[in-house]
Amino acid sequence: MIGSALMVTIDSDTSPAHIYGYTFLIGVGVGCFQSAGVAFASAIASPIEVNNAVSLMTIAQICGILTFLCVDRAVFQNLVINKISSVLPGYSTNDISELTAGTSGSVFHSLSSDQKSDVIDQVTDSIRRVFIYPLAVYSFEFILSFSLRRRKLYLSAGKVAK
Repeated sequence: MIGSALMVTIDSDTSPAHIYGYTFLIGVGVGCFQSAGVAFASAIASPIEVNNAVSLMTIAQICGILTFLCVDRAVFQNLVINKISSVLPGYSTNDISELTAGTSGSVFHSLSSDQKSDVIDQVTDSIRRVFIYPLAVYSFEFILSFSLRRRKLYLSAGKVAK
């Protein structure tokens, strides 16, 4: 959640080191979240059902990540194309799509300094806005976590400790 909150604050002047740090925090948070779910599922399932519980949890997590990536990619693509189209009205959709891929393309190099700055600002703003969705989801999950029942999950001889 913290990494996504920090990604919402980026602009075109944010250093690459900060962005790497923010994405590192996102990765650590997602990794902990993924691991905790599997540990919890295996701790509360009966010994016979542990394999099924962990398998179901893993499939659900992979489907969630896939859905998350698809939604974010679609939102980003629509946002960035609309934003760049507004600052470069005479350019084709193919040229604008090339501009969304980075600054090494021929279309980007053919732009004036002001246009390059405008494109970078629009792409950065689109990236920033895309991270509002994960921030909202992570915040919702955090709030929901307070409604979970408290129980000890320390395993002792294959059973949940009481």
